[in-house]
Amino acid sequence: MKKTFFALTLIFVSLVSCKKEQNDQPTSPSYFYNLGINPVNGDIFVTDAIDYQQKGRLLIFNNKGKLSSEMVAGIIPGKLYFTTSFLSENGVFLINEGNFGKGNGSLSFYSYGSAKISNNLFEETNRRPLGDTPFSMLISGDKIYIVVNNSDKIEVVERESLKSITTITGFNSPRDIAAISNKKAYVTSMYSDDVAILDIENDIISGHINLRRTSEAIVVKDKKAYIANYVNSDWTAGNMIMVVNTETDKVIDSIAVAREPESMVIDKNNTLWVLCNGGYQREYNAELIAINTTSNEIIKRLIFPSIEDSPERLRIDGTGSTLYYLEAGVRKLDINANEIPSDIFISSAGNVFITSK
Repeated sequence: MKKTFFALTLIFVSLVSCKKEQNDQPTSPSYFYNLGINPVNGDIFVTDAIDYQQKGRLLIFNNKGKLSSEMVAGIIPGKLYFTTSFLSENGVFLINEGNFGKGNGSLSFYSYGSAKISNNLFEETNRRPLGDTPFSMLISGDKIYIVVNNSDKIEVVERESLKSITTITGFNSPRDIAAISNKKAYVTSMYSDDVAILDIENDIISGHINLRRTSEAIVVKDKKAYIANYVNSDWTAGNMIMVVNTETDKVIDSIAVAREPESMVIDKNNTLWVLCNGGYQREYNAELIAINTTSNEIIKRLIFPSIEDSPERLRIDGTGSTLYYLEAGVRKLDINANEIPSDIFISSAGNVFITSK
């Protein structure tokens, strides 16, 4: 139950007054929706969904938290994927989810070289829409795999040209994708108990792993895949991390965590960090949980102080030592911290940004 699927139920009120800038560009309140950290220079990329209807924005802050640039993206700009080799440019791919059910998702690319964003790249290249709610992607070798959630498909394109190679179908609400090797990937599912095994040499589904529960975020460490059970099939909150042996494609362990584990990262010490939202009905406190990836045991639990805290989008910097997430803006904490930070690193509350033309 990502915010994509609760957009119609969210209430976002901003009481803002400001003078128009002299350039007469339109202004609107900000809603931080997704987050990415440049692994090389620490730049902080924040996507702004605004009102979930109009085109959103990409905001770029330096590693000190100062806004350096902003630009118009697509509707509901989501996950970010950094790359060093798209058309010989360093930059970041941005998946714009679009309005659920309307098929207006898109793909953007921000170039560090030009400091500009290019939108609607898939559609302009292939002369057809990307699909309904693209949600995640995988860059593997000379190909890119774009998971289109509500279209139940994966679009495979050439890494350099973005020209379509093939469309893989047969999924049931696919969500996240992770490379296991240069031959295999796993694709999670919001509606199915199975994780799909993807043959990325031949671009076909080669099998399934039955988790006996739905799946969301996935991270891979050595020969183990950690797969989060975010919600159950009856829409109650999930609370499990399933551990899969990536050589045998079999479940070998499970770890009970807190309600709605929605994002995960691995730090420089090979510790798995799991951000548990607590549930959209706010019945439980959110938690940030650290797991030893050798023993699969929980070694630290940081509980958010207010039941109204609703953190999401856990990320980590390129050194593997600083965690970032969204909660009333961008927050950060060292991996050795023993409590949830009270300070907001970059605030979204009451902010008004100038929309670039």
